[in-house]
Amino acid sequence: MSEINSPAFRAFRRFLILAPLLFPLSVFAAAAPISIAFAHTGNPPKIVSGYRLGSNYFLSADEMARLYKAQIYWRPVSKIVELSRSGNILAFEANANAASVSGRSIPLKSQVIWNASEAWIPVSFLESPAFADWSGTPAFFDEHRALLTIGESKPIPIVSAASSPSQAPVSAQNQVPYGHIWVRKLRIVIDPGHGGKDPGARGIDGTLEKDINLKAALELARLLKKTGVFEVKLTRHNDTFISLSKRSEIANRWKADLFVSLHSNAAKNPRDSGFETYFMSEKASDPHAQRLAEFENSSINYESKFRQQAEVQMLLGELSKTEYVNASSEFAGLVSRETSGEVNIPDRGVEQAGFYVLRGTHAPAILFEMGYLTNPKDERDLRSESFRQRLMRGLYTGIVEYAKKINHPKK
Repeated sequence: MSEINSPAFRAFRRFLILAPLLFPLSVFAAAAPISIAFAHTGNPPKIVSGYRLGSNYFLSADEMARLYKAQIYWRPVSKIVELSRSGNILAFEANANAASVSGRSIPLKSQVIWNASEAWIPVSFLESPAFADWSGTPAFFDEHRALLTIGESKPIPIVSAASSPSQAPVSAQNQVPYGHIWVRKLRIVIDPGHGGKDPGARGIDGTLEKDINLKAALELARLLKKTGVFEVKLTRHNDTFISLSKRSEIANRWKADLFVSLHSNAAKNPRDSGFETYFMSEKASDPHAQRLAEFENSSINYESKFRQQAEVQMLLGELSKTEYVNASSEFAGLVSRETSGEVNIPDRGVEQAGFYVLRGTHAPAILFEMGYLTNPKDERDLRSESFRQRLMRGLYTGIVEYAKKINHPKK
């Protein structure tokens, strides 16, 4: 511990931060962020962040220490990082072509990459017999799926978190987005509709739309963040009133890549049920879509008369750019398709209308109506945490599928 807190250690950390500026930056700059799945035999995979450089995959030394429950030590004088497990020492030296396993020199297929304050270890080393001796278990890395399996020396099927090892592998559409090369982290803004003095719709049992929207938004944010390939921002984190223009402004200032506004529906007919996915259009697809847009846009009535006039002028002054309309339409279609397989309420399809909150957003944007609070079953479902989780899992998968289309290396 004294060495970790020593001036030499702090100097080494500064060296690691400055080193990319001096020589290896060009190497690491060519590496692409990628999600890697890590699984013990027969268990659901966990997702960790890694990098891919050419045909080589890399995990950070810190991540390796967590995955293998090892202690990690930085040796600032010799510029070595060590992992200790059951008294066995695994050491990596900056820019070396070999690792040291309990004093034995083991060749590496690729050099350790040093960037900022991280050391990135080639995943291929984890498949070596020497590493198996150190860790106490063999490992296999499936490059096609970016799946690292501990306890096996050959590929195994992926096991869903909701299934047992004896069940069949889950379908690709329900898997997290590992194996895809992400050029950069995409920025997703999640907008829980209404809030504060604006309650939104009210259910037949008194459920407030603003509360359901926030709970669903927090669940969706959790799913997206755990992949390690998205940056996520919410327009509100609590029961706060946020104007329609402010919601768009948050997305635009943050330079969001995608915008998702979450809402809960209401209707005079209590038999109306299901979820709907909307994108921005100057002309509503039908009278129902027009009425819904008018209701959602009525949030502006909670502002002062002066503010209302200024906000309407600003929002109406925004031109719905063709590329965003087309992209939003495709985005909405994927979300609708993926969500329909997760929940047992009707998919009412994709529609379009002039929503203020979508009009002001400079990115592909959708408004997702999760269900009808005026329908007894829908209201019960939306109040159920397990139902919201399934609903958001469908929305999450739609986001991932669309993100893959727009975020990949140029050929």
